[in-house]
Amino acid sequence: MSLFSDGWNAFVTDIKDFNDGIEACQAELQATHNVTNNTTSFYGDTKGLHGHAEIDAVWQFLKSINWDVQEFPNYQLTITCKSKPCCQYCAAVLGNLGVFAGKDTYKIKKAMGVSYALPPDVRKFLCKLLHTTEQKVLDELTA
Repeated sequence: MSLFSDGWNAFVTDIKDFNDGIEACQAELQATHNVTNNTTSFYGDTKGLHGHAEIDAVWQFLKSINWDVQEFPNYQLTITCKSKPCCQYCAAVLGNLGVFAGKDTYKIKKAMGVSYALPPDVRKFLCKLLHTTEQKVLDELTA
């Protein structure tokens, strides 16, 4: 089992290399509650200080459920990031969280800084969810 390859493979979308030359990026995470079918959108931005745009949106969602690992499985999550593909680290994190890729959302095999994919709060949540250590997450997602 490898957190990186398993997560990368679980984030099912096409690989597409494109870049508009601008560092800024926005993403939308739709969180649909499995029982009520209510959907809430969380808008991430690279300027949000919680990593890449898709991870910033995930961070906002996790905060909204108070980082509750027991509540997390009650949601289906779909990320839409049209301006840039998700870097290899973000794709692996999204895959490990079970996030689906929305329309026109792609991933890229390029590493763009693990700190942008694994801010401390998200890393701690991922460890609880996967029943593993922070060191293992860091070791396996940065290999």
